[in-house]
Amino acid sequence: MKLLVLMIGFPYPPTSGGQLRDFNLIKEMSKKFKIDLVIHSSSIVKPEHFKFMESYCNYLEVVNCKNNHSLFLFIRSIMTRIPYKVLQYTSTKFRRRVSELYKKQKYDILFCDHIYLTNSLPSNISIPVIPHTLDAFFPLYKQLA
Repeated sequence: MKLLVLMIGFPYPPTSGGQLRDFNLIKEMSKKFKIDLVIHSSSIVKPEHFKFMESYCNYLEVVNCKNNHSLFLFIRSIMTRIPYKVLQYTSTKFRRRVSELYKKQKYDILFCDHIYLTNSLPSNISIPVIPHTLDAFFPLYKQLA
């Protein structure tokens, strides 16, 4: 089975809770699936870290995207009713790359780690999508709302 996996931030080295979870998720899924991993990141990835993660992936790509924070984005989220965090991680560059891979490859499942990337899914998707929604910040967001 072939999976297209979308993530935010490079999972290696696992120096935080989120990275530890993401790294182990890829490590364990790679035992049973061929994984094409596309990462939305605003950081530079060290070549040795990239090389290490390649051992778990059929294909690995980091799409360098900015994570925007602005009053305009906040107002836009209110006007469009699209959650602020989803808009923050919306990137035309990332969406285009995911669509290109989806068209070229034959995937069985798309695993969208971090629900914030759902705005980057191809519009004509015809395979099952697993939106991984685990987020320890949910109670904070609920409180803020």
